[in-house]
Amino acid sequence: LPEDEIAAMLAGIANAKTAGEARSAIDTAREVAAHDPAALARIDAAVELKRADFKSRSKRETEATA
Repeated sequence: LPEDEIAAMLAGIANAKTAGEARSAIDTAREVAAHDPAALARIDAAVELKRADFKSRSKRETEATA
């Protein structure tokens, strides 16, 4: 895949504000990159970062309301 296309998909994952937006961006990226192992590895890394972001955000929100 062209680097600009991969970068756009990674940005879509990183910039997702909700779990639904993230899931949509992830599903699309994985479908487009299905035959590009290097791109899939980068997508998986972006997914892990997004999970950590959501988990951290959720923890901060929980602590703020406690």
